[in-house]
Amino acid sequence: MSGLFKSLREPGIDLSRFVLSVDLIDPWFELRKIQVISRADYQEDDIASIHVTLEYGNQVKSVLLDSSASTFNLEWNSILDNGEVRRQAVYRYKVLFRHVDGTERPLSLQSPDIIERGDVVEILPRELYSIVPVPIQALNFPWERYSHVEVRTQYEDPEHRISQADSFVLSKETVTEASWKMFVMDSGKTRFRYKIIYRAVDFRDVELPWMETDEERLTIRDPFPTKRTLEIVPLFDWTKVDRAFVDVSYEDPNNGVLEEQSFEFNDKSVATGRFVVALQDANRRQVGFKATIIRKDGTLSEVPQSYTLERRLTVREDMNGHKVVAIRPGDGDFAELKLREIIVKLRYDDPERGLSFADEFAFKSAADRASFEYDYTAEGLRLPNPDRSPLYERLEQYDRLKTSDEPDVVVPLN
Repeated sequence: MSGLFKSLREPGIDLSRFVLSVDLIDPWFELRKIQVISRADYQEDDIASIHVTLEYGNQVKSVLLDSSASTFNLEWNSILDNGEVRRQAVYRYKVLFRHVDGTERPLSLQSPDIIERGDVVEILPRELYSIVPVPIQALNFPWERYSHVEVRTQYEDPEHRISQADSFVLSKETVTEASWKMFVMDSGKTRFRYKIIYRAVDFRDVELPWMETDEERLTIRDPFPTKRTLEIVPLFDWTKVDRAFVDVSYEDPNNGVLEEQSFEFNDKSVATGRFVVALQDANRRQVGFKATIIRKDGTLSEVPQSYTLERRLTVREDMNGHKVVAIRPGDGDFAELKLREIIVKLRYDDPERGLSFADEFAFKSAADRASFEYDYTAEGLRLPNPDRSPLYERLEQYDRLKTSDEPDVVVPLN
């Protein structure tokens, strides 16, 4: 080497033919630097780690990001293109999830190749997916009737191998609200299914069918918000009456509903009683009642089984029984039968006790409803007499008098 350098120092030698002159700020000495920063929410998204691979030219480097190591600094010897430092680098990353059922959603997601010309690479896993929080909340809920509410949720996206199913149990004592994390990879597909099961205190559970929604909130409310309330007002001479018992009931056999409650009144307990029942059939509003009145002289009297549609019941010592008859036309099309209307006359007579009630109702469609109310005594007649008089477009026809003791009268159309 000493002989070579001696030759280069000889007179007449052009050093530029053998030596390239550079300074320390030449791009050849510059390093390509990239800082990798994770923007993941490891806890919220249940991410175990993120594996990032970066390529600069043919040089490949990798880093592993997790909740304890979210930033890395990488550098390479520069690559020059026409004397300029090449800025372009390529990176990709793989997100690994934890606490995930692989039959419901992917265990990992891989990003595509991404070109980076800057000095910072920010890893945003939610560019590959989103977590849609769906709050589940019970509002103004009748916990006295339903001790627990079970909520089942389902989300399907077969194209992305997502079949997510979860369940939640709400109760007044422990959890009155929850949040479902719906894992979504296609922002255009956010509809999901849900099912609600109300676990009743009296074991008469209410199970609703599966329903679909794209609302980002599930509000759990009373499954039967329509209520029937009857106020019981005692009206007695407490110098003669010792106490009174009123037994109130509501029955809807078609829906398996039977609610019963007893009230006791005396001279120290005269506050209005309230009987409240949730209606599954909003059209069925009859409430049954009977009363037993005990006098101070040891005698007693009873109000026989009765029914009312009123909101308020005044219980008196001299009250009679009360009946309600529901009336409706039979099934059929009035127009097809050339039937303009049906007039139904009902009456109840008990002349020995001075009781007489009559009413008349007109029905113009099979959907019309009416009710006939009358008083009776325990010793008297209990049969109302319905008189059916259908009016046709060109024919007037009268049926013979019929008697019935049924609580429902169905008037045939032909």
